[in-house]
Amino acid sequence: MSVANLKRLRIEVKGIVQGVGFRPFVYQLAHRLGLKGWVLNSTEGVTIEVEGTEDLLERFIEDLKLRRPRLARIDEIQVNELPPADYRDFTIRKSQKKEDTIPVIPPDAAICQDCLRELFDPEDRRYRYPFINCTYCGPRYSIILALPYDRPNTTMREFQMCEDCKREYEDPMDRRFHAQPVACPVCGPKLILLSPEGEVLAEKEEALRLTAEYLRDGKIIALKGLGGYQILVDARNEEAIKDLRRRKRRPTKPFALMMKDMDMVRRYCYVSHEEEELLRSIQAPIVLLEVKDFGDISQEVAPGANFLGVMLPYTPLHVLLMDMIDFPIVCTSGNISEEPICISEEEALSRLKGIPDYLLANNRPIARHVDDSLTFLIRTGEEPSEYVLRRARGYAPMPLVLSREVSLRPTLALGPQLKNTVALAKDNWVVVSQHIGDLDNFQTQLAFQRTLNDLLQFLRFEPEVIAVDLHPDYHTTSYGERLAEEKGAKLVRVQHHYAHLVSLMMEALSRKTLSFEDALDHKFLGISWDGTGYGLDGTIWGGEILYFNLRGFSRVGHLKPFFLVGGDKAVKEPWRVGTSLVMETFPESWDSILSSLNFPMDKVSKIYKLFGGKFSVKTTSMGRLFDGISAIIGLKQVVSYEAEGAIALEWRAWRYLRSNNLSFTDLLNLGYEPVIEKGTMDWRSLVEDVISDLRRGVDVGEIALKFHGWVLKLISRISEEFELRDGYLFLSGGCFQNRLIMEGISEILSKKGIRLVHHREYPTNDGGVSLGQVAVGALSD
Repeated sequence: MSVANLKRLRIEVKGIVQGVGFRPFVYQLAHRLGLKGWVLNSTEGVTIEVEGTEDLLERFIEDLKLRRPRLARIDEIQVNELPPADYRDFTIRKSQKKEDTIPVIPPDAAICQDCLRELFDPEDRRYRYPFINCTYCGPRYSIILALPYDRPNTTMREFQMCEDCKREYEDPMDRRFHAQPVACPVCGPKLILLSPEGEVLAEKEEALRLTAEYLRDGKIIALKGLGGYQILVDARNEEAIKDLRRRKRRPTKPFALMMKDMDMVRRYCYVSHEEEELLRSIQAPIVLLEVKDFGDISQEVAPGANFLGVMLPYTPLHVLLMDMIDFPIVCTSGNISEEPICISEEEALSRLKGIPDYLLANNRPIARHVDDSLTFLIRTGEEPSEYVLRRARGYAPMPLVLSREVSLRPTLALGPQLKNTVALAKDNWVVVSQHIGDLDNFQTQLAFQRTLNDLLQFLRFEPEVIAVDLHPDYHTTSYGERLAEEKGAKLVRVQHHYAHLVSLMMEALSRKTLSFEDALDHKFLGISWDGTGYGLDGTIWGGEILYFNLRGFSRVGHLKPFFLVGGDKAVKEPWRVGTSLVMETFPESWDSILSSLNFPMDKVSKIYKLFGGKFSVKTTSMGRLFDGISAIIGLKQVVSYEAEGAIALEWRAWRYLRSNNLSFTDLLNLGYEPVIEKGTMDWRSLVEDVISDLRRGVDVGEIALKFHGWVLKLISRISEEFELRDGYLFLSGGCFQNRLIMEGISEILSKKGIRLVHHREYPTNDGGVSLGQVAVGALSD
């Protein structure tokens, strides 16, 4: 071809394009089109020089955008034309090593369509092989031991590749080029079925066949998945599920379900096109779907629920197992309640002792625990948006990337006590760990330390600043104090509700909703509502209205304080909160009212003696208010997991809304009337109205819905009575996991021209707090 007919382009691709198979993809694309040049990892992403005819170059750029690897995210493509160089071939060049490159530790990825096709092809050498994978799918973060991400730095180093696998691994035109977990039945991991005592009962296909048979017989199975053990049982078998709840010490908390395919999902749940895409995505999370009909699924799976947490099989092992059975299964974390999931056979045999009847194990080691992610879609605009509640498998630890103008000091944030994650920030990127859990037990504290050490080691990270929660008694706070002293780093204490809102602001920056300059210099109005957070005044906050930016905040409003009698006991016994609310609202007649509500009056009388004493703390917690109202209307006086009362309140309200064909506008009209005086949200009139409705015999579902209407009116009033910067209102905190509130307030505010800013990629609950902490610490003076 004449040089005169050639064009040469230099293409800079920015985004998540390193460590995700992008260079092999570019190489293969160039070869298919007969183009010449080279590709390499550069400081800001991937740099490509490509030479060919104009029409082929146009196809190359189009395919670059549309056919990118599943894990990649392209934020920007810059194209410049250069004089022809008459390249003779297309090569992958050695990467440019620079300190300020954005680190990418690839997350685990669900099985791709190509591997799925091979899995069921009798002519393929990996036919029915439970560990099939390629460059674009399979284990990643769960098997990494060190960076760079090469096979000797993964747990797959124990398996020597056979000649066929090695040939695929070394061929740049092959789909398994540098696929670090590549394996086959000849050289790779194998299944092992174990008894609860660790005796090997079967291997390979026979182990899988027996597992399917045991599930049909109502047995409880511990299965070694991608990021740890899961507990499986037939979702139709009520007695088996009750037995699992007893063994796992999980009396009422909903279980997640795995369903074979979309036909099965549609049988039980309403599913939109967008929800189906999310279920089928590379992340393959658990998605909360509205129940259509429980059918043969036992309601013991999720007692009283309007929504089911559903996932599709996302590993070849899950796919093969679900293909052998034709019913949904419970697929829950392989742990005792509140502990991290088990990752090794030794852990499973000891810590899960007494739970499974059999263990379907394998000999591929897991480097670290990675839970299933949990998410749902909310309609808060023209198109539904994802709302991540637990960020783990498939999402973590992909970085949050800001514009190049942002410069963050090397900072480590240790997160909160509950739903813990840790975060690292430097330059214009932040890495947030996978979900770790509640740090109230020793096993989770060990998992916290392992996760932290992993990230520090992988990224060769030395923090100049360490950010912790303001609460003096949190495990993360004391750990951070010791670590800061050891490393000579600056310690920054960050107020919990401010961290919630800053985490949301960081998301807004990454989405380019805000400019970095505005986030630094202008105060925005934020509502931060949750269960517990240590306040600047030493009380427990949780119903806060703040003006804030990246430099600081001012508290301009809050829920009227009430006594939390018994401290943490009130979290598990919401009747205590209900008692406090009624006592303060009806100081002369509280005893007769509580008696009529069937409260435990022998315990109530003891609380009265403690009321306002040293065993009572003041709180402005909106989360506890939800709990208290739930107890007052008879839904949950005692709970077995966090926010169970609030969730029951939402479910009852949702059912009433649906059964009466009400709109969110109807809800606004129906709701109780809020009172705000000088920034204080007074709940006493709410309690009066609730008690009045109970006395009149109003349906509990209607009362629950009217309470939600009160919340929506309250947020709407706040948006009217406080000045908004550029029309933005930020909402963060665990109370905003409530779908009814989020979808309702979005519709209401959009009609008023208010721009609602809410979480998407990072949890609105405490799982997102470390992201806010790390930003505050990195920008501190």
